[in-house]
Amino acid sequence: MHYFLKEYEASYAYYRPYVGIRDALKLDIYTSELVKIAYVSRQVGDSVLAQRLMAEYEPYALNDQGLYGDLSRAMLHAYNGQNDMAIESLRAFTNKDDFFYWAIFFLPLDPILEPVRSKPEYKQIFDDISERFWERHEELKTSLVDKQLL
Repeated sequence: MHYFLKEYEASYAYYRPYVGIRDALKLDIYTSELVKIAYVSRQVGDSVLAQRLMAEYEPYALNDQGLYGDLSRAMLHAYNGQNDMAIESLRAFTNKDDFFYWAIFFLPLDPILEPVRSKPEYKQIFDDISERFWERHEELKTSLVDKQLL
């Protein structure tokens, strides 16, 4: 939560040991979170770590064919100050279904996306993502009620 509250020193106090353990054990986990750790590292002045993490995150984001690939690319582009490209990646995500609710709740809070949120088209794109989520939510709820599973 420190990250979303822009408490970067507190975030770094957790992220730095995590990165040390991840490196020591050669773990290939939570690659999608590296952009956040890199951002925090950059905010507290650890540009070496930030660059190293982004060197790992960038190919992951560019090649992510999964459900959240467009969000990964949006984060990459926003981190690099490519806000128009970030908007296009977010726009591509408006066509996705069956994603977790965290996208709706945390996208508006993510510090990396702050410059992107100031773009005029962001609000409509986010509204489209949110609306699609809640439509699918209601469809699923209705289906579960019809099947007497809820």
